[in-house]
Amino acid sequence: RYNAALIDERIKILAIGTRPDCISDEIAELIASFKTRVDVWVELGLQTASDEVGRVINRGYGRAEFDRAARLLSAYGIPIVAHMIIGLPGEGKAEALKTVEFLNGYELFGLKIHSIYVMRGTRLAKMYEHGEFTPPTKEEYIDTAVSVIRALKGGVVIHRLTGDCPRGMLVAPEWNTDKNGIIAEIRKRLGKE
Repeated sequence: RYNAALIDERIKILAIGTRPDCISDEIAELIASFKTRVDVWVELGLQTASDEVGRVINRGYGRAEFDRAARLLSAYGIPIVAHMIIGLPGEGKAEALKTVEFLNGYELFGLKIHSIYVMRGTRLAKMYEHGEFTPPTKEEYIDTAVSVIRALKGGVVIHRLTGDCPRGMLVAPEWNTDKNGIIAEIRKRLGKE
C-alpha cells in the first residue's frame, strides 16, 4: 500500500498512524526503507500515560507498549508524533502534565493534542448520560492545553490543538465546535509570555 501511495511524485511525506502494539522490528524496518524516497513519520496514540485511565477508555495497550514502539522506531531513525487527549475520565490538568512528563522521555518529532468530546453511540456517551463523566469547560481545556505546551520539551512540533467530532455526532461539550476560537485563545495566551 505504501508503494502504491508513492507512485505520484508530488507525494513528499509518508505519515503512518497506528497503535504502538502494531509496531514490530519487521514493521519498523519496512517503514524505515521508505526514508530514502520521502520524509516519513509514525503517529502513535498514547492518549494518556495512565494505564488505569487507558483501561477505562478501552485503549487496549499500556505504557509499556508505547515505550517499546517508540524506542524501536527511534532505533530505526523514524520520527514519532504522539497523540494525547485532554479531559479523559478522571483526568484534569495534573494528569495531563504527567502524560507530558512521560512523553518528554522520548525524542518526539511532534505532538497532537486532542480535546475530549462525547460522541453519540459510545461508552463515553453512556457515562455522560449517567452522570459518570463531565467534560472539561472550554476554559479548563484551554488552560490545560497551554500548560501542556509550556511543559513540553523544546523542539516538538505541535500538529493539533483540538479534536474534531464527526458532524452530527457531538453530544458534548458544545464548545468543541469552536475550533478556530479555541486555537486563537491558546495562541493569545502563549503570546503573552
